[in-house]
Amino acid sequence: TFTNSSTIPSGFIQFYQWDFGDGSVSMAPNPAYTYGDSGTYNVTLVTISNNGCLDTFMTAVLVNALPVSQITAGGPLQFCANDSLALSVPASANLTYSWNTGDTIPSIMVNTSGTYAVTVTDTITGCMSMDSVDVTVLPVPVISAGKDTTMSLGATITLNGSGAVTYNWLSATVSNPFIANPSVSPSTTTTYTLSGTGINGCMVTDSVKVTVNADFTFVISNALTPNGDGFNDTWDIDNIWYYPNNEVIIFNRNGQKVFEMTSYNNTWTGTFNGTPLPDATYYYVLKFTDSDKIFKGPVTIFRSN
Repeated sequence: TFTNSSTIPSGFIQFYQWDFGDGSVSMAPNPAYTYGDSGTYNVTLVTISNNGCLDTFMTAVLVNALPVSQITAGGPLQFCANDSLALSVPASANLTYSWNTGDTIPSIMVNTSGTYAVTVTDTITGCMSMDSVDVTVLPVPVISAGKDTTMSLGATITLNGSGAVTYNWLSATVSNPFIANPSVSPSTTTTYTLSGTGINGCMVTDSVKVTVNADFTFVISNALTPNGDGFNDTWDIDNIWYYPNNEVIIFNRNGQKVFEMTSYNNTWTGTFNGTPLPDATYYYVLKFTDSDKIFKGPVTIFRSN
């Protein structure tokens, strides 16, 4: 704001012209003018009286530069609630900072929606400038990989993922990593991690622990039909391959041993020393070198059609 202090002994001043030194002028007696850039400007005031008398006055005006207050974001201004964002302004020893969060440092971290503003003051010139940005925090989906569970060695279970639009099970041992409910057959206790993405693109993870118990759970066939048709031609013990430290002994009804094998793997075709056994009911004993578990029962050969 320029204050005109011009006087005249008699008559009156009827004309004023201000030249602000940057090409702009004003005819107001006491103008206010905003400079667009810093620098030193020679300001001139010309006054003319009602009698046509003229006088000129010139003074230098120093316009100080505004401190830089432009906020720089360390990422997108819209982000997910499980993340945060750095906001910063240029740092300098002669500047002070006042954020509307109460912080007085050049850089802050934010994790909630809102308008974040900062006022930067030059302690030498007293000049101040301000900037603000709007931050939007998106909600994340509530993803669940299901409850921890226990299963028998050799069994197959279904995982129970929920809460996402798209799924990705971060494991190569699931039947389909891109569905909510894949099936799994782990041989050891395994933690499965689910990465789920919500409708707004936000992603979170959850995990589920599947504890595998070596509880010697089998489905032991009680019959075989070794007639070469490709069906039930061998005696099958489901899950036996998970327990290789096994021994199988089979007796006829007279107590004669007709078959014996360690690390049985479902290969017996109802023979004794390479000769087919007659149709009858035989009796097996299944035991293990690393356990006191013993399984006994009948197995019947039906060779005739």
